[in-house]
Amino acid sequence: MTASVSTWPATAAFVGRRARARAGTTPGRLRLASLAIVLMIIPLWVVSAGALGGRRRAATGAGLNTEPLLVGAQGMYASLSDADATAANTFLTGGLEPVARRQRYVSDLKAASDQLTTVARQVGSSSVAQQDVTVVTDQLPVYAGLVEAARANNRQNLPVGAAYLREASALMRTQILPATDRLYRIEATRLDHNYQSGASALDVIAVVLLGAAVLAALILSQLYLARRTNRVLNVPVLIATVLVVVLGALLLHAFVAEQHDLHQAQVQGSDPVQVLSQARILALRAQGDESLFLVEPLSGAQYQADFDNVIAKLGGKDGSGGLIAEASQVAGVSDGGYLGPYLRAHQSVNQLNGEGQYDQAVKEATGNEVATFDTLNDGLTRDIGNSQASFTHYAATARHDLRNLSIAIAVLLVVVAGLALFGLQQRINEYR
Repeated sequence: MTASVSTWPATAAFVGRRARARAGTTPGRLRLASLAIVLMIIPLWVVSAGALGGRRRAATGAGLNTEPLLVGAQGMYASLSDADATAANTFLTGGLEPVARRQRYVSDLKAASDQLTTVARQVGSSSVAQQDVTVVTDQLPVYAGLVEAARANNRQNLPVGAAYLREASALMRTQILPATDRLYRIEATRLDHNYQSGASALDVIAVVLLGAAVLAALILSQLYLARRTNRVLNVPVLIATVLVVVLGALLLHAFVAEQHDLHQAQVQGSDPVQVLSQARILALRAQGDESLFLVEPLSGAQYQADFDNVIAKLGGKDGSGGLIAEASQVAGVSDGGYLGPYLRAHQSVNQLNGEGQYDQAVKEATGNEVATFDTLNDGLTRDIGNSQASFTHYAATARHDLRNLSIAIAVLLVVVAGLALFGLQQRINEYR
């Protein structure tokens, strides 16, 4: 037993010397080259598949998951804001409100409820998002009840109706809309993460480096064969080399195309949607402020101050700055000149109210001002829809760029490995 154990070092040394001797021969070197090529192809496939999978998930997440939730949260915020503004403006008419305004309010609440259901179902495991969904779910019926109480008292010309309306608007602005805004921001952050994942440069660099290593190994093997065998070309290895070049071109094209499409989805889609949505929300808030001020002109100075602050953010002093200017730069659209007429209608309401012509001010606010606001709101809504369509188009194209490419890459790499091994084995067999 002892003698047998003592022979292991000698045996190991003998095997090592023989292995080194065989590796120093041309067949041995070719076998090592074959092994090296295979060992480099495997990580190239793993990294390529991972990069493609990550970018495909990013494009899919942006186009099919995050953006729809972002649009849903934005739509819910806009519907709730429009409902609040419509309820306040309708209250000014007193008595039996116009049917169209009533239907608009009801439709807004229904749309917000439907959007809330969709967002709640898809919001995921985020505890913050779930809390915000709960806030909106619990408080929206309370808000609707307060508006109905204000409406019932207003039809009987009871002044307490204004108090109910004020309480309803305060609930909307301090609890419901902030919760909805947080939902929107959560999805906006998630969308930004998708963009970053879909445009990462690290995976591209890794694929290029590994692809270059495989290409270098094949070229060096070809040169070694040409020098040792006096043959200019080894056709299988040459084909494998060409296929690696083709593979690299396919991958780089796919990465560049996907990144371009995601970038276009952002700059022509989601970025404009966010800017235009903010502009629309501010416009809706301003319209609500106007109506609430007229509901209680003696104690509603806060609404007038908020109106001025909101309009400054929306369009600046002359209506050409603020988010309107940003929308022109980022979204490539403008308000179509609609903000100016709305501001002039507002000034007319203020002037009439300041001159003590309250009834005329209310008539202007529920007539001409509403018409100019609806034109502004419709224009912003249309631009939002166009930007969303652009996003959908480019996000779908980004997903299409990567479709089935992982399978094609795997097949090509298997063929490359097979050709390289076959070509080198042909030369190895000549030494037997």
